[in-house]
Amino acid sequence: MATNREWFDKLFDIFHESIFAKKEPILFYIESVNDDINNDDYNFEVCMRQFSLIDQAKILNKKLRKDQVIKLLNQLILKLVYRIYKRDENAIIETVYNQYGKPSIAGDIKFNQSDEDGITALVIDFDHNFEAIGLDLSNTQNINNPESFITDFKSIFHPDEIDQIEKNTTKMLLAEYWALKESYSKLIGMGISAPLEKFNFTNVKVLDQNFKNPQDNYEYQDYGITFKKIDWYKNTVFKIDGEHKNHKIYLGKLQDNVVCSIIADGTKSDIAEPIVVGLKVGLIVEIAKRMAS
Repeated sequence: MATNREWFDKLFDIFHESIFAKKEPILFYIESVNDDINNDDYNFEVCMRQFSLIDQAKILNKKLRKDQVIKLLNQLILKLVYRIYKRDENAIIETVYNQYGKPSIAGDIKFNQSDEDGITALVIDFDHNFEAIGLDLSNTQNINNPESFITDFKSIFHPDEIDQIEKNTTKMLLAEYWALKESYSKLIGMGISAPLEKFNFTNVKVLDQNFKNPQDNYEYQDYGITFKKIDWYKNTVFKIDGEHKNHKIYLGKLQDNVVCSIIADGTKSDIAEPIVVGLKVGLIVEIAKRMAS
């Protein structure tokens, strides 16, 4: 059996050689939260010990266990990915904030997080490709009736968006618009206080309804790591007050019913698509256990 040091060195090598070396933005996600942590008090406690008592209290402030687990994993994935990047099991994140309170990591490392339907996700840019980045996940199952949804939320849409939506009123298109608007508001750090109706997204494609996971790479599945191939749609047009914005916009699906929108602000033209890396809950728990030992 490998020692802790040997195990971490192997894990560090996998991440650095197969992920970080590509110098591209990375979308990490933990899919299908399961009994490894949801119904296992010991694993939950081990993961909680990675945080201060103040941060633990914030997690436990959530009433439902499943919400506590999601908040815990949201914080844990950032901490563990950063430590792996630094090749240091004890590295401490120094957080800085913009004028709206949006966090980034000292050293100009931009990140953003989202969760939806048992998935928690982190997009992070270690290589300074972007000035800012926003991420949102949206679920078509949260839209019971498209017509009622439009009536209830019409105030958040630009007239050009309403024109496009009325031509093809589907749950998928509405979920895409929701994710686009949320990801941009999170990019600037304003959240729900942002003037969403001014964000004008057009030429939005209805993503494939017959979703499949093409070309998933399970090379490191023994470690609980999967490289996912997402067919990103990149031709969305974005304007604010009639002014065209040259943001990078990536729109795709993590699951059949879960839309992912990543919007990034930057001037580089040669940036590749985000790398997508799935992490098993079991791997996150194992890292936490080994860091605690």
